[in-house]
Amino acid sequence: MKKQLVTSVDVTYVCHNTGDYMELVVLGEVFYMRRTRFLKRLVRKVIHKVEVPMDYFTSVEEAKAEARRQMDKFVKAYYATA
Repeated sequence: MKKQLVTSVDVTYVCHNTGDYMELVVLGEVFYMRRTRFLKRLVRKVIHKVEVPMDYFTSVEEAKAEARRQMDKFVKAYYATA
């Protein structure tokens, strides 16, 4: 049985270990929620991440739409495999 997947998209800064340069990206995550064994807390289990870099020529809405498009493609492939 497949798990119910949740997607989230947010704008954030990411450091790629290239000095002190922080890059502005749209970060999308596909995850599901599960409970821990001992303390029974809800935790997020991320199974796929998407990073869409932003620059001065792309708007936030366009970058978020591209991230959602890539995540939808992954989710469809996830549910297509039985």
